[in-house]
Amino acid sequence: MSDGISDSARDSARAIEYHNYLKNLFDYLKNPSKANYKEVEKAAGQTDSVRGGYRGGRTSLTEKFKEKVGKLRKGDRRTWARLLDSLGDSEIYGRFKEISPFKGKLLLKVDYGSRFVNMKSQDIDKLLRRKDFRTYDADDYLIALDISGDEKVDVEWLRCGISGQNSPRNAKGRKRK
Repeated sequence: MSDGISDSARDSARAIEYHNYLKNLFDYLKNPSKANYKEVEKAAGQTDSVRGGYRGGRTSLTEKFKEKVGKLRKGDRRTWARLLDSLGDSEIYGRFKEISPFKGKLLLKVDYGSRFVNMKSQDIDKLLRRKDFRTYDADDYLIALDISGDEKVDVEWLRCGISGQNSPRNAKGRKRK
């Protein structure tokens, strides 16, 4: 058992390490090199090493690290969508967005958690069904609108709140091809 002050101090230490990790990840993605890669890897390990906490828990940045960083470097849209989603309204979000495949796009997150919709819109529901994505079944999406005047709309599946559902489904609930 631990006390709240120690737990709070660990949350603060983790936040500092995580900020350092994001700084190093950004530097690597902007200027890929072996040295920058090693710095990101080291920062991920340091962040993961902070145990416990009051509001947060141990991170798992080193889990599948090579695969995730490789996907970001190759421009994998789903991996980038998940990273941007995890950054929320942080100050570094805009910097990452500028080097992502979503640069210049207006991003909208739609969360269909347990039949409650965050950002409900009949237009968005229609768009997702037209693109053959399932709605109202615990899935989250990132919708990227090109704000340069082009009418192209991209939808990226983020995750599903149903345990064991690890890939997007079509409007009928079947695995997308």
